[in-house]
Amino acid sequence: MTVKPKPLSRPWWNYLRFSIRGLIVLVLLIGLGLGWMVRSAHTQRDAVAAIRKAGGVVKYDWEWSNGYDISGGKPWAPQWLLDLIGVDFFGHVTSVWLHPAPTDEAIVEVGRLTQLERLQLAGRFFSDGELAHLKGLTKLSNLCIYNVSDAGLAHLKGLTKLKTLITGGPWVTDAGLAHLKGLTNLTCLQLGSSPVTDAGL
Repeated sequence: MTVKPKPLSRPWWNYLRFSIRGLIVLVLLIGLGLGWMVRSAHTQRDAVAAIRKAGGVVKYDWEWSNGYDISGGKPWAPQWLLDLIGVDFFGHVTSVWLHPAPTDEAIVEVGRLTQLERLQLAGRFFSDGELAHLKGLTKLSNLCIYNVSDAGLAHLKGLTKLKTLITGGPWVTDAGLAHLKGLTNLTCLQLGSSPVTDAGL
């Protein structure tokens, strides 16, 4: 008759060591998450300040979302907390309107608002370099930007969620429209004051 050996029991301090390691990892993960959230909120706050300084209007996700204005929308956090640390910890900017003649600094800051869904720029010619700052706004569904060039339209290639694009100007030609071929979600395209022909369309 064979006797099975009893399983060796682990000392209680081994479990404690494992728990401490797990706790350290958890604290590190929470710290990284909070650090990312604080950094994002500060980036958005600075962008909003620059846009408003340039005369722009900003709306948050409780004011404009999925193509609609939200009447009477408010952030979910209590007012005392908003007053303490600011609204940028509790929502994303989803809409920006800049007119007339937005500054270069304001356009750079707009490019940092990665949750943006609607953007309206008007008042002057926008260079290819300025439009390059918009390449990361991949959630844009509504874009209005007059006075651009064919080369400037190339920076809109990656904005595949665009449903409405209002653009144009004398520098937009048939060649520029080729950059819009991949925008398959477009339901509205307006080309004002552009020498575009049937061939280009």
